Amino acid sequence: MDASTAFSVLGNCLIADGWELQPSEADWLYFSGFTLAGFRFPYVAKIWPDFNRFVFYILLPGRAPKSRRLQVAEYLTQANYGLQIGNFEMDLTDGEVRYKSSIGFDGDALTPALIRQVIYPAVKAVEVYFPGLLKFVQAEPGQTIQTDSWTDSGLANGRLATDLLGFTAVDITDNPDLVAQRLDELFDGIKAFVTAVTGNDEAALESARQQLRGLQEVLMKHGLTTNEQMAELPDKIHAVYHQDQAKRRQDMAVGFEMLAEEMMGVATAVSQLLHTQAESYRQE
Repeated sequence: MDASTAFSVLGNCLIADGWELQPSEADWLYFSGFTLAGFRFPYVAKIWPDFNRFVFYILLPGRAPKSRRLQVAEYLTQANYGLQIGNFEMDLTDGEVRYKSSIGFDGDALTPALIRQVIYPAVKAVEVYFPGLLKFVQAEPGQTIQTDSWTDSGLANGRLATDLLGFTAVDITDNPDLVAQRLDELFDGIKAFVTAVTGNDEAALESARQQLRGLQEVLMKHGLTTNEQMAELPDKIHAVYHQDQAKRRQDMAVGFEMLAEEMMGVATAVSQLLHTQAESYRQE
């Protein structure tokens, strides 16, 4: 079964079982939360297309204080010893605790029956062991973990960064080779744009027009406004470049200043969303 079909089957199964869910097709996941014993538990149901694997995470409310993380680790180790499907795990850097359960479907169909065999043992394990964990973690009834990376705004920021740059803040540390490749492609695109608007190749000029149209479409898709004249910049710069030299220099300066202002606005927006996304990963 291909990943796209598996993602659809997963969504239909969650809906059929009455789960709250928000889809993120770009990230191959569904996320939301459920309430158990007065506490709110965020969950993430994700398809990993590169590995043909379905992984289900439940994030436990609260965090283990630094002074008690070894005790929590011991408790979770004892809990894991008796589990048959899935396991608890803790991030020792910030005390976040979650339950993880998964299954591979390489060469097989991911059926609703298999999905439920991943999800419901995880829910049951949390129901059984979370009360014992409460004496270690900082949590109050109704509390939920602050996981901005799974929220609408966090996912939207990640999608905008991916659409504009081809990478997100997480990739800067987790996948630097990808970031380097995407930045090389970005600078190659800028050089191609400048060559096109100052040359006499109509095909290259049309490519430059498409570049800015594509940029506008991405920004509008994410609710960001742009200067209406932005799409006309390639033709304006091209026209003034071929005027008499004195006027050309003056008009070219104006044209590139307009382009610089637009690019600075885009860069500022991207910088802000990357900082926001990076900060969400630093917060406990």
